[in-house]
This record gives sequence, C-alpha cells and structure tokens, in this order.
Amino acid sequence: MAIAFLPSATQPAAVFVTGLNPGTNAFVSAEGRWTGRYVPAYLRRYPFIIGDVPDAEPVLCVDDAYEGFAADEGVRLFSPKGEPEPVVAEALALARGYREAAQRTDRLCRMLQEMALLRAVTLDARLPDGRTTVVHGLLTVDEGALDALPEADLAELHRQGFLKPVFAHLFSLKAASRLAERGPQRASIA
Repeated sequence: MAIAFLPSATQPAAVFVTGLNPGTNAFVSAEGRWTGRYVPAYLRRYPFIIGDVPDAEPVLCVDDAYEGFAADEGVRLFSPKGEPEPVVAEALALARGYREAAQRTDRLCRMLQEMALLRAVTLDARLPDGRTTVVHGLLTVDEGALDALPEADLAELHRQGFLKPVFAHLFSLKAASRLAERGPQRASIA
C-alpha cells in the first residue's frame, strides 16, 4: 500500500492511499470486507483503543456497539469473577502497540516537516475502464531535499530510527500505480 502524508494545521499525518476517488477504497469489497493482504493495525485493534484520562494512566476502551459482540456465544472478555480473560490482555497489548506506533509516527511527521523534506504531489491515474482521475493534496518525501539534507540532520534521522521508515515510504509509492488495477473503487470504511 502506498504511504503518503496529508497536511494539517499542526503537522502532516501519515496515511495509506486506499483509493483514487474521494470516498472510495480499493481495498474494501462490495460487502464491506477488507481485501488487502496487509491489515492495518487501525483495523486489527478494533473494537479496542487506548483512551487518555486526564491525570491518570491511559485505559483500554471498547466500542460496546461493535456488531461482533454477543451475549451468548464467542470468547469471554472477563471471567465470572470479573477478571480479564487472555483476549483482553492481547487487545491491550495491540492497542498499546498501536498507540505507541502512532506517537512515533507523529514524531517522524514533525521531523519531516521541520526539515522541510515534504513536497506536494498530484497522483494521476488511468482506471481500467479508460477514465482518468487525479488525486490532489498528498505530500511525499522530496528525494532531492533528502539528498541535500545537512549531515547533522541526516544523522538525527538515523539516530531516531526514521531513515528506514522514510525509505519504506519512498518505496511504497510504487504501489499507488497499482491502485487502478484493483478494479472498481468501492465505498470506503467509515
């Protein structure tokens, strides 16, 4: 999946490019199921997420409206005594890992912006039916700016462990050209 960045008021945000038209997702079937080989952690951790509590430790939150919950079948979340079952510990570990990765990604985005390494791009694509589409508003790492980066800044990217993610981003951009090959663009997941 192609990884790009979206501008925002404070700092860019890393995103997967999942469609070529607004409100579409080439990785979602007509039935609303994810069809990509890689399932993003954002989807894997659902219906759980870590919630921040002012002046306290973060807590594991759950979407109690999740359709996958049933009162009479499935895996228990808590024992009859109210103790968390292993599935809760697994959900907590995944949600914590997701939160930590998101915070790390935010630090990477902030550094890319501070080092002026991002540039606006336009994605032009030809769909299987011959129509063309254009995606505006994406940012990518500017390879020329990366090549011209002062040695101290390059060393800081390396020290923070951000060089590999930068190169993974640049390599991932080749996947954008394959989005049109995934067939009709479907409604995205809300």
